[in-house]
Amino acid sequence: PFFIFIMPRIVASLHPDPIINPQAKINMNPTMLMIFLASLASFTSIYYWMFKLKVRITRLDHQQHSLYIVLFIVLICWFGIYGYLFSLDKKVTKLENKINKE
Repeated sequence: PFFIFIMPRIVASLHPDPIINPQAKINMNPTMLMIFLASLASFTSIYYWMFKLKVRITRLDHQQHSLYIVLFIVLICWFGIYGYLFSLDKKVTKLENKINKE
């Protein structure tokens, strides 16, 4: 998008004279050189930021797996307690029905 929308409005053409000439020296328009270096620095900064973000997400993902294990164990405990209370309720209901029949 940068080269399609912005660059043609700043410089005369997208296809300048050869940048590296036979003398092997960089012969770039100063405006184009400034734009090139600014975009190189900005895209490098964006890449570095995205890379650091990916590293942080990977760390959180690793920690989150540990969190899921703990959550799974807690859920098993709660289901065990719920199952015990449910079976206890059934036994108490049977005892109440037995007592009420007598």
